[in-house]
Amino acid sequence: ALPISHNQYLLVLAQFGAVGFIIFCLLFYYQFNYAKQFRDNFTYIRFVFPTLYIVVMFGGTFLLAHSTGVLFSLFGAILYKDFKNS
Repeated sequence: ALPISHNQYLLVLAQFGAVGFIIFCLLFYYQFNYAKQFRDNFTYIRFVFPTLYIVVMFGGTFLLAHSTGVLFSLFGAILYKDFKNS
């Protein structure tokens, strides 16, 4: 069963403390940094994607649910992969 929580940030802070919360926030920081590096047709989506998750996680624990957690992982892997250097 999933823990009852209505905010992903408070849940991460309670489970992993301040260090875990900083690491969790760094995930989005690095996504924005990578989005600035890429200049192609998906640049806008690379900024919108983490922004969407940052906003909706104030109202729920979306990374705990299987479907939204997998969606975040899958789209993150695709959007921030450098296919030019592969």
